[in-house]
Amino acid sequence: MNRIIPVVAISLLFGGAAFASDLYVDAQFDVTGKNLDKNFLTVKGPSASVEKDTVDVVTGASRHKGTDVWNEYRAGSDKKPALPLGLQSLVKYGVSPEKQFLTDNLNARKEADGRIVIQYSHRGTAYLMISDKNGVFTLPGADCKLRRIANLESDGSQTVSKDFSPTGKVGDINWTKVWDSSIRGGTLIVKGTTADGKVVEVKTSDIFNDVATSSASYVGTFKVTLDGNLMTVKGDLKTK
Repeated sequence: MNRIIPVVAISLLFGGAAFASDLYVDAQFDVTGKNLDKNFLTVKGPSASVEKDTVDVVTGASRHKGTDVWNEYRAGSDKKPALPLGLQSLVKYGVSPEKQFLTDNLNARKEADGRIVIQYSHRGTAYLMISDKNGVFTLPGADCKLRRIANLESDGSQTVSKDFSPTGKVGDINWTKVWDSSIRGGTLIVKGTTADGKVVEVKTSDIFNDVATSSASYVGTFKVTLDGNLMTVKGDLKTK
């Protein structure tokens, strides 16, 4: 049997402290991961901030702990997500190595009416985000969805259900099938054991709305622009 790394999908919980103050985030990145020199992450909040942090191409980590700074604000004191999970992780591409863009199969497009459609699969869960015609995601109520489609392997790769990828590889995901609600969840992706010998079955899920569940969730907006392959994400947020 395969060795399984247990991950919490759909109801991911992140540690962090809640606060009653403004939070500002500004991320920029090439969605192909090819031009890392254009990428950065800025976070401004009451407990920690970072200005235009970038990725260290040698280690693959953020140079000035921008990822750690952002993680401080991702959950309330109740340990529940304070933002939709897809938007949370999207911001972190500003300090991600090129490999991460490929591992997640991040893709984005701008529709003729101005809406921006963003999709990727991270740690076994697929995310879909569709802005309004001005490129804005308003919280609460943003059009964000998620679905478990893959198993996270020990090397960080994902084994995708054949329901959504004929080869099981992230690069061959059929996104139309991922967001087809007639394809129900419950398909076995892999069966294996954890390090402590527990037998685990990883299965696909149905499609769920990706919403914040913390009692201290954020309200506000994320403004997204897409110029060629260059995406900017700017969030202006407050706790409700």
